[in-house]
Amino acid sequence: MTDKEINRRLALAIGYARRDVKTYGNGVVQVLWGENRRIFDFMEWQTIGPIAEQYNCFPHKCNLLNLSEWRYGVHIAETPQKAIALAVIAAYGGDCE
Repeated sequence: MTDKEINRRLALAIGYARRDVKTYGNGVVQVLWGENRRIFDFMEWQTIGPIAEQYNCFPHKCNLLNLSEWRYGVHIAETPQKAIALAVIAAYGGDCE
C-alpha cells in the first residue's frame, strides 16, 4: 500500500466522510477540517500521535535478523507512524475502497 493510499484509508477509518477526503496525483491527501482543507499525512506526529492515543495503538520496536522494525500486533512497518496507521486501518477501516 502506498503512503497516499494509507493516508486516504486512515482518514476514512477514523471517521472522515468520503466527500471530505481528496486525493491528488502528486500523492497529497487533504481532509476537510472545519471550513478549510488541510494536508493529512500519517508520517507527521501532529496527525498520527492523537490517533495513536485515541485508538490506543502504540507500537514497539523489534530487532529481528538485524532489521529494525516497528510492530503493533501483527502489523509490522519500518516506522512507528506506519505501524500505527496500518493497525488503525485494519481495526477500524472496514472496507474503505
